[in-house]
Amino acid sequence: MMRHLEPGDDPAQAALTALSDPDFPLSLPNATASPIECSGAFGFSEGAKQDTYYDYHVIEIRPARPLDPATLDPELRFFRYENLQAATNVTWSTRVIATSLVEAQEVVVAVICRRGPSGVEFLLVHNRSYGYFFPAIRRKTHSPLEDMAVQAVRFDTSYGGPLAAKFCREVANIHPSTRFGARERRYRFYLCCVMLEEANPAEPGNALAKALDDLQAAKKNAGQQFGERGYWGWFTLDELHRHPGLSSDVADLLPAVAEAGEMCLPDLRSYQPKPIDTSGVQLSPEILNLTEKLADNAHDIWAGQRFADGWTYGPRRDDAHKKHPCLVPYAELPAGEKQYDRNAAMETLKAIIALGYRIEKQGST
Repeated sequence: MMRHLEPGDDPAQAALTALSDPDFPLSLPNATASPIECSGAFGFSEGAKQDTYYDYHVIEIRPARPLDPATLDPELRFFRYENLQAATNVTWSTRVIATSLVEAQEVVVAVICRRGPSGVEFLLVHNRSYGYFFPAIRRKTHSPLEDMAVQAVRFDTSYGGPLAAKFCREVANIHPSTRFGARERRYRFYLCCVMLEEANPAEPGNALAKALDDLQAAKKNAGQQFGERGYWGWFTLDELHRHPGLSSDVADLLPAVAEAGEMCLPDLRSYQPKPIDTSGVQLSPEILNLTEKLADNAHDIWAGQRFADGWTYGPRRDDAHKKHPCLVPYAELPAGEKQYDRNAAMETLKAIIALGYRIEKQGST
């Protein structure tokens, strides 16, 4: 059932109000409602006689008592997802909503990190269904990603201090899900780095650690079981590669997580490159001829390492599936990529000379 929303309406309350409509052939007293998803689509409006963009707020209704399909009004029926997609007596918008709900899921991931004794460490919390994962929340509405990342931290850590969040990167992934029956499901993760404005997570007894310990105690008293590190723990990137108790999604997010870590740590964010000053170096024509060969060789070294790490060619870069458009011979690279390699090679040659060394071809005088 659908109901038009006016500005300021609460979608969940509007759904319950729609169910109380006398024309709706089902009584659900004491039912509760909560948002599941907000999806958008263009469709033809009969009223406006033109293509119109619609926002659909999908609300989960939980009856006070289970529904018995045998007692439903003839106007109502349950559909399996496959049958709904094939049915000719459902609206196009119903298919759009069902496809968005079943085939795709959007998750906002909060990345909190600190500098530990073994390098950068990332905060993960334990979920009883899939193991250790970053604080995260399903994106149910079009709320700003940064706001949802803060909400995820509040919920998963109980930390109440001021937070600042910044969107870092989006990662697409496909893997099996059993929520709506076993099927391959598309996931879209939005990674946001979240920084504590008044607490240092590297200091013993900090406010975040205290909040997490209190939350762990409460969950333990409620009978919840945890992994080997308890409810929460700090993991290095190396541990995220190999720890057996992690969610299967972690591996697909690692490149983006490393990028978010650079945004989170103040000392990394303030990094300013200071290359060797080569402005006074002039290369001879003979040395300049080395530039193209060194650029070609540098590309081969880079590509060889990528292949060794399991990457293959793809028309677009896809970190989740290890595809890269530059995994081709140097001669086939776009002009901009070639120039990048040439500049690196030329500056390396200049730096050698600027440091007081000479470059001579063997056997030359």
